[in-house]
Amino acid sequence: MQDSQKDRRYAPRIAAHVPMVVRLLNGSAHEEHTFTEDVSYSGVYFYLEGETGGRREVEITLTLPPEGNSPSGIEVRYTGRVARLEPSSDGRLGVAATFANCEYLARA
Repeated sequence: MQDSQKDRRYAPRIAAHVPMVVRLLNGSAHEEHTFTEDVSYSGVYFYLEGETGGRREVEITLTLPPEGNSPSGIEVRYTGRVARLEPSSDGRLGVAATFANCEYLARA
């Protein structure tokens, strides 16, 4: 990663493979199931098979793993915006998105 890209980060990222659903807003209701590559309190990086239509608003639902004695994880819905797009060598599209709002949903 280039130094200029590292400088744009607001928070340290943690490598994590967490299931998520991405809905692209402001236009077609495209929805895709994928996994996080890394995540922080301010954003997430993931890959999509399809196109995002540029920097647009997104709704992301993460299924966080169970913790402690809990038998199931919890779903958290974030709204935010695509901050950066990076084509990958395997044809997928790398997406960096920032979080604007957060809502805790029912247990998964």
